[in-house]
Amino acid sequence: MELTTHDKDLIKAAQTIIDKYGDDSLHTVGAALASDGTIYTGVNIFAQGGGADAELIVLGKAISEGKKNFTAIVAVGNNDRGVIPPCGVCRQLLLDYAPNIFVITEFGGVVQKVKITDLLPKAYPSWFSGQKES
Repeated sequence: MELTTHDKDLIKAAQTIIDKYGDDSLHTVGAALASDGTIYTGVNIFAQGGGADAELIVLGKAISEGKKNFTAIVAVGNNDRGVIPPCGVCRQLLLDYAPNIFVITEFGGVVQKVKITDLLPKAYPSWFSGQKES
């Protein structure tokens, strides 16, 4: 799906946050999430043995402010890595919390917008959806 002006603004917001707070060790990805006309931004956090991805940080930030209607999300890497795809855990949590969200990502050198369900076909049943395991 072709990117809109709003999608490009979301990419710019993610790029801005990672340019401002990104470094080479603790914060390497910035994310931007759109909900009800508001853009939320955040960066990943890292600790020995793990951490939280930027997509999850920004999702939690918006949820903690009472938001539920998420329209699009994008992640951008530091050091001019550009738009990057969400990992499997992020994909599952986005499906759980925002089953209708669009993800702006890069495939084959082309930045595009896809539904989360396209990134996670035949997904593990979301416990939010009431689906039963088969």
